[in-house]
Amino acid sequence: MRGSGNSTISVHTVDFLPAKYRERSAKRRNRLWKLTVVLVVSAMVGATSLFQHHLKCAAQRDVAAVAPLYQAAVAETERSSAIHQEVRIARSEAQLYTYLGHPWPKTQVLTALFRSLPKSITIHQLHLGRVTPPKPTQKRQTLNVTAESGEKQQDLSHLLPAEHDLHQLRHDIDPQQMVVELAGTTRDEAALHRYIGQLGRISLFKNVELLSIEKDSSSEAKGNNDVALLMRFNARVMLRPCYGQPNGPSGVESLSSSHGVSSGKESPQ
Repeated sequence: MRGSGNSTISVHTVDFLPAKYRERSAKRRNRLWKLTVVLVVSAMVGATSLFQHHLKCAAQRDVAAVAPLYQAAVAETERSSAIHQEVRIARSEAQLYTYLGHPWPKTQVLTALFRSLPKSITIHQLHLGRVTPPKPTQKRQTLNVTAESGEKQQDLSHLLPAEHDLHQLRHDIDPQQMVVELAGTTRDEAALHRYIGQLGRISLFKNVELLSIEKDSSSEAKGNNDVALLMRFNARVMLRPCYGQPNGPSGVESLSSSHGVSSGKESPQ
């Protein structure tokens, strides 16, 4: 309040209420704020629940819509897996049958050997068998031993029965080579060399080698100058790999060979 002149009179508010009334008022305000916060939070939780329920219903509708497609896809996948397994079994059995059913027939080998045999050459012994190639050098041998050890440690439990049998056959047979050993006599050395050369041009044979040729001691003892001396010889014929073996003939190659077409060699058929 202003008075006359320059003097100023300050008026202070005087609270005559006791302190407990002020505390009660503060508690009422706090309870009101708490109630407001609870209501807001409850409203948010309710709205969130309603929104999630809506999303759940929409997802259930989507699942119901795609369930038939999913079942069809699962059935198609199972059918495809079954077909792949059947194809794998059929392929493994076909490979095994091919490996077992296409060694070089002995009749075919004998025909190729004796078709061009001159009358002046007589074959006394013929042996057809498998031989293991000579051992490689020490370094290569060490690598092979390491490879064989790793192969032995390989888990073959995932293989089918036909695949397992084929793997075992390849392990036992592929390192070996089919060889024909010939022993005979002749009085015409030139004819013998021509015969060996003709055998080397047959596609069935990988290598033909004349191991030895020597005069027959009994014929030399007779001393008949009018007749050429009898000579004994030994030869080795190495057959090429069979069907299904490494470096063996393919279907196209065998088809062309069966029609007499081969790359610079005589057909063995």
